[in-house]
Amino acid sequence: MCLTRLVQNYKNALDVERKYGILITDLSAALDYLPHRLLIAHLKAYELDDNACKLMSSYFTGRMQRVKVGMEVEVTSTVRDT
Repeated sequence: MCLTRLVQNYKNALDVERKYGILITDLSAALDYLPHRLLIAHLKAYELDDNACKLMSSYFTGRMQRVKVGMEVEVTSTVRDT
């Protein structure tokens, strides 16, 4: 739904020759430093519904990270709940 609305807003802006910008950031590394249970608790406190909280919780569960420095071999590990 959100992506559909984004595309429609972009098309509407093009139709009337307006500029339209999108800023996309990857916060996955930042989220690795937050205690996941605490983050979910805050989302619930802000009255996010249960399905949204379950979606975020599933995103945190079993995540993998890879690290590569220069041409060195990548190291893959499971992200732990802090």
